[in-house]
Amino acid sequence: MRLSTSIFTHPTTTAHPPKFYKEPVFRIQAIKRSPGPIQELGIQKEAEKDLSKILRTEFAIKNIEKKVSSKKYKNLWPKPVLEALDEAIKQKKWQLALKAKKFEEMESSFSAMVESGGCHPDIFTLNSMISAYGNSGNIEKMEKWYNEFNLMGVKADIQTLNILTKSYGRAGMYDKMRSVMDFMQKRFFFPTVVTYNIVIETFGKAGHIEKMEEYFKKMKHRGMKPNSITYCSLVSAYSKAGLIMKVDSILRQVENSDVILDTPFFNCIISAYGQAGDVEKMGELFLTMKERHCVPDNITFATMIQAYNALGMTEAAQNLENKMIAMKENSGKKLIQC
Repeated sequence: MRLSTSIFTHPTTTAHPPKFYKEPVFRIQAIKRSPGPIQELGIQKEAEKDLSKILRTEFAIKNIEKKVSSKKYKNLWPKPVLEALDEAIKQKKWQLALKAKKFEEMESSFSAMVESGGCHPDIFTLNSMISAYGNSGNIEKMEKWYNEFNLMGVKADIQTLNILTKSYGRAGMYDKMRSVMDFMQKRFFFPTVVTYNIVIETFGKAGHIEKMEEYFKKMKHRGMKPNSITYCSLVSAYSKAGLIMKVDSILRQVENSDVILDTPFFNCIISAYGQAGDVEKMGELFLTMKERHCVPDNITFATMIQAYNALGMTEAAQNLENKMIAMKENSGKKLIQC
């Protein structure tokens, strides 16, 4: 299904006012915000009114300027001003509907925006729309809008292809996911670390360990450096499959590399050893975490407490919980002292 051709029609122009009638003149001035009170004439901030919010945006100012071919200031007739504001409102409407996942309202607002002729879809619009549909699992709509934007002359970039890859992966459409990666190579869009992380995570979560490892090898073969997200996906997949020996291997790789480790990675690997019942290793990693200046968070403590309780080590679990409470209290005191 394609967009109606009516979307691409331009509104008819009206006749100019008669010469004997002098229509009121308005001046729109884009002003710079300053810390103190604004002295210049211009559009003032009025938080309680939606119209003033739109007037404050650069988008509205640019549309007004575009209507009259102005570079900075221009005397404007009311009609171009109102048209430009109307276009700004339409732009805001489809963006808000997109965030709220009101897809029918989003499509309606987007179509109205394009029909006005003042706003032209770009790569940001494309990526926003297909990401919204992809994240919601509506693959058919995602593909439809990808094709529509392509017909409008908006070509995909690497972010677009990463969105498609992730969406197909989540939907379990692995053939299409691989097709996107093949398309990348044919069109000289080289897969990035983000691309490989998406594929590795997808196959790992699905339990396809061999495929996950295949793409991990491809990633390194292409000279791409795995990061903490890559290793976290591998650890999670091996832990879920009960392959704790492979988790050991990943830990050795990380220790012998210059990969910057973060709290999410430590949470991931602590969870893996906790689920395997290796609380000694879990405790070692907790200490290593502090040595690496990674601050434990609620997930860290909850993971370890759960592991201790699962093994009947209630005293250790209680001690750790007390430590977590003390850490939170100290953190609160520091914030008050700042």
